Amino acid sequence: KSEAKCRSTEAALRESERKLGFFIENAPAAIAMFDRDMRYIAFSRRWIIDYGLGDQNIIGKTHYEVFPEIPRRWKEIHRRALAGRAARCDEDPFPRLDGRTDWVRWEVLPWYESSGKIGGIIMFTEVITKRKELELELKNYRDHLEALVEERTAELEERNKKLAEEIAERMKAEEERRRIESRLFQAQRIEALDRFAGGIAHDLNNILYPIIINTEHLLSEAPRGSDRYEILNQILKASYRQRDLIRQILTFSRKHVTNFIPMKTGPLIEEVISFLRSSLPRTIEIDYRTRAKTDVIMGDPTQIQQVILNLCQNAADSMESRTGTIEIRLSNTHMEPMTGYPDIQAGEYMKLTVRDTGSGMSKEVMSRIFEPFFTTKHGEKGTGMGLSVVHGIIKGHKGAVTVSSREGKGSLFTVYLQVCDEECRARAGFVEKTASVPGKGKVLLVDDEEAILVSIRRTLKTFGYQVVALKDGLAALELFEKMCKDFDLVITDMTMPGLTGLELSKKMQDIRSDVPIILCTGFSDVIDRDKARDIGIRELLMKPVGIRELGDVIRRALET
Repeated sequence: KSEAKCRSTEAALRESERKLGFFIENAPAAIAMFDRDMRYIAFSRRWIIDYGLGDQNIIGKTHYEVFPEIPRRWKEIHRRALAGRAARCDEDPFPRLDGRTDWVRWEVLPWYESSGKIGGIIMFTEVITKRKELELELKNYRDHLEALVEERTAELEERNKKLAEEIAERMKAEEERRRIESRLFQAQRIEALDRFAGGIAHDLNNILYPIIINTEHLLSEAPRGSDRYEILNQILKASYRQRDLIRQILTFSRKHVTNFIPMKTGPLIEEVISFLRSSLPRTIEIDYRTRAKTDVIMGDPTQIQQVILNLCQNAADSMESRTGTIEIRLSNTHMEPMTGYPDIQAGEYMKLTVRDTGSGMSKEVMSRIFEPFFTTKHGEKGTGMGLSVVHGIIKGHKGAVTVSSREGKGSLFTVYLQVCDEECRARAGFVEKTASVPGKGKVLLVDDEEAILVSIRRTLKTFGYQVVALKDGLAALELFEKMCKDFDLVITDMTMPGLTGLELSKKMQDIRSDVPIILCTGFSDVIDRDKARDIGIRELLMKPVGIRELGDVIRRALET
């Protein structure tokens, strides 16, 4: 029985050794097993591949015979492992047989015989050369970036130094020098932010245009007070809110097409106050007084109303307790040129001030107050566009807006706008009346957006016009060459593939110089209303507009 038991034990051991050998040989990791003399007992296929051993038989050979260039430090680690001290998770360069050096992450463990004595060591390794190369590449890239940053920083520092020196030469007092430097720095920062504003306006306006036009058509057909009417009215209001938001962004970047007319500012202030009194808590008092002998300016009424509303709303938002006073004052003053405000020339100005008893601002906040999307309001209370829109509008009106504030002492915003001369004042209060749109004649309509083309064609037909609608500028030009006398009006989009609306307009004018043309755009920094009229285009229409506004533009184009 004892002999049979021994045979059974030996068979089990052999089977165990066979399984161990099979496991090591087929392991996905690089594994090698050595005896106490560092001779190979077993190894995995991954070991052969990683170290380029090919098909040579290394069983029975020592590790140092196979790799004669092994560093001394590794040999010491092997010796310690044979003494029972494991070494783990280190990374070292390893010389391969083909002369190449790989980076290796390794672990060395002793293995024990059944008697408890150390029989040798097992090595687990992982070639991490690619990772090391990526780390080196990343480090080199980071070093390169840091060098570029340092270089650019040095350039900026040099420019700022020269700018400061130039400012210092012109100033007699240190305090004045600091104020000018602050104004110039803020102007540069806002100018840089101008560049990104309005980039998406064209696509958004093209989407909104047919929505507004079609909703107005459906609204006019729905019974007032019905559910259908209310739903359509909500859609229309939401569309106009979206349009106004886009216009606010364009206003900040001063790319909104303004409509300057002689206008009285006082009535606009009263309208805003009436709106605010119905929307603000009764605990906020609005105190409006005017001492202005004239409040007639050349401006865009919609934009000036937006300025007043934004300043008052900002004042109300600064009162965290929802109690306090908003003081609005209107007066006249004589202005001389202001440092940092190149549009301010000597002359008579209207002065609008909005003072609040709110929480006030620190100097750091004041230095950024006109930046878009900068806000100190929490949650959904503000978007950070209100004061940047004010800045853009006032600059577009060749005026100035200043702010003074102290923490806990409220804020004072002051707007300066030049008043009209006597001739301009005589026309103050004039409101152009909208005449009905003539419904006779044939219109050539060109737009590459199918939804816009269909919507505007339907609207023009309701006005009474015959409409030829085309999606391609080249096709429109070809048709116009054949039938130029048949068309009473051309309405074309600005941005189209193949031939832009501006190019199409010029070519049509070469064929027939008196043809009335309306050029439509959702956003353009290439042309404005004055440039359009200089080259013979009757009207520049900024999309999106409603049915009535479209009719007004058509009327003006045909009557000019």
